[in-house]
Amino acid sequence: MSVHNLAGFRRRSGQRVRALGAQLRDYRVRTAYLFITPFMLYFLAFVLLPIVGSIVLSFAKWNVLEAPEIVGLRNYKRMLDDP
Repeated sequence: MSVHNLAGFRRRSGQRVRALGAQLRDYRVRTAYLFITPFMLYFLAFVLLPIVGSIVLSFAKWNVLEAPEIVGLRNYKRMLDDP
């Protein structure tokens, strides 16, 4: 085996090691996402959506029996004018 062929073998084996490292890194990333997913779903369902819904409803006049009526900033104006 010549030195040139040996260098090519090392290069190919190095590429294999990098490919295995990339597969391991991909596996670890997928595993991390798998562990983070339940928290993200909880956060979305019980924290983020209620906050966004409250902000949206703050711009509406709404009682439970009727559909909400968008009033814009009137609710905030009324709040600031109230002594």
